[in-house]
Amino acid sequence: MGCSCSRPINVAKAPVAPVTPTPTLPEVAVTAAQAAPVPAVTVAPATAPPLSEAAQAAQAAQAAQAAPVPAATVFPVTAPPLSEVAVTAAQAAQVAVTAAAAQAAQAAFEAALKAALTAENNRYPDPLRECIDNLVAAALVYRTTMMLSEQEARKRGRALIEAIYNENVIECLRLIGEGADVNALDSIGKDTPLLCVCYTTSGDSDPLTKVAETLLAVPGLNINYVRENTTRWNPTALGLIANRMRDKREIHDNLFQMLEKKGANV
Repeated sequence: MGCSCSRPINVAKAPVAPVTPTPTLPEVAVTAAQAAPVPAVTVAPATAPPLSEAAQAAQAAQAAQAAPVPAATVFPVTAPPLSEVAVTAAQAAQVAVTAAAAQAAQAAFEAALKAALTAENNRYPDPLRECIDNLVAAALVYRTTMMLSEQEARKRGRALIEAIYNENVIECLRLIGEGADVNALDSIGKDTPLLCVCYTTSGDSDPLTKVAETLLAVPGLNINYVRENTTRWNPTALGLIANRMRDKREIHDNLFQMLEKKGANV
């Protein structure tokens, strides 16, 4: 049994509404609108708000940078003087080094002095000579670390003269090492330690020659000192030794050469 599909199918169409044209202004109305004057817009002047303090400071800084810079007046810089208490780090380090060196010099001096006294008490001449040489070297170093008042140095200088007259070589070297004034005058104000040695020594074999050698190694020694306000002969140390060598036939070759080498006058 077959199906017949030959009949056409009718499709209903929806009705379309007619389009109404947009009304336009008449030409006269457009011309009138174009010819109408446009009202002017009134613009009020802008007033800047007040600047804050920071902004004012920035503005002043900019103005200062833009301003011409006057020539600077340079004043000499004077460093303030250091007070006695104010010590720099470098000075403090130097003080520490100096203190350590002073302690080492003192220890060496005391050891040499003790050794010399021991050798003297034991009456061993050969060790004593070596100990005396060591004591001379230690005394000259230790002396540089001493800080005495003028009065104390003079007092030790007079004690040195007494030790010379007593021919106590070790005591003489101890006092020289402890800062005795090598230009001090005796109790009557006439002779220095060097002149006292030249008056007292008996010759090159006398241990006092070692005291003279030590005195001549001290900076600032007045090698050409002569007595003042006296009517007698007033020789220098070299003149005195030369006279003793000539008149008394004493042998002072070593002391004479030491004085001459140091530039002593006759």
